[in-house]
Amino acid sequence: MLLGFTLSPHAQLEQQKKLSAKRPVDFDSYIDDLRLDCVPYFVKAGAESGVTSIENLMYEANFKGTMDFIATYIYKYPVREITKWLSRYSFITPNFVTTLSILTSFAIPVLFALGYIGWAILAGWTMFILDSVDGKLARLTVRLSKTAGIIEHATSSPAIFFWFVALGWFFSEGHLLNFSDRAVISAWTLMILYWTDKSINGFFRARYKRDMYDFRRIDRLFHLIACRRAVIMLIITIGYFANHPREGFYFVAVWMIVTFVFHLFRYFWIRSTARS
Repeated sequence: MLLGFTLSPHAQLEQQKKLSAKRPVDFDSYIDDLRLDCVPYFVKAGAESGVTSIENLMYEANFKGTMDFIATYIYKYPVREITKWLSRYSFITPNFVTTLSILTSFAIPVLFALGYIGWAILAGWTMFILDSVDGKLARLTVRLSKTAGIIEHATSSPAIFFWFVALGWFFSEGHLLNFSDRAVISAWTLMILYWTDKSINGFFRARYKRDMYDFRRIDRLFHLIACRRAVIMLIITIGYFANHPREGFYFVAVWMIVTFVFHLFRYFWIRSTARS
């Protein structure tokens, strides 16, 4: 038989004295996975704070803080409405959206390699929307999956790597070792610097416990235009519709070099200033 004991009023008062009150601003507000600062909040629904404003507040708190300008300023709001609509249907799971996103990401290099650049561009922008929706849908409906997150992150970088291989293959007509072709040089530049650039952030993260992309304001500003997948796809899109897809591919390689040099400089600058 279990006996329950109730503290006397005096004992309860003594226990309360040992507790220390904390304000929301006293908590560590940085959320590593989302690369943003979010102070804990409590909202009471009422006349002054309708459901829509609360939904928007929750959405903003679940949107990554440091992203490229396309995600931040262009498809952020369509993604919000798509997420809101999908959240009404429980049979559409975040894992299902993630699966569609992964399959689409690997369809893109196949289309590039076969020369269907227009279809690859359409698939690319669709993939970005799906990839943005799945995480928001998972967090806002509390249907998180660690396994799905690991699979998504493990397949994201290889898929983009194959974009470069596929475009180099198409523009060089399958001669990826013909280094007299600027398309081949561009492809190899992208393949090498893409992984090297990501490695710089990996070393930085191991040392400072956060991404270099949001370490300081200058890093956040540069990340808006850094050579990442949405910016890469935008350059390819512009080149395609300007009827200069090959030149667009060359420019992606140039912009990757600029991004790599900036991140390399920032890495050693931050390390040197941290020592001093």
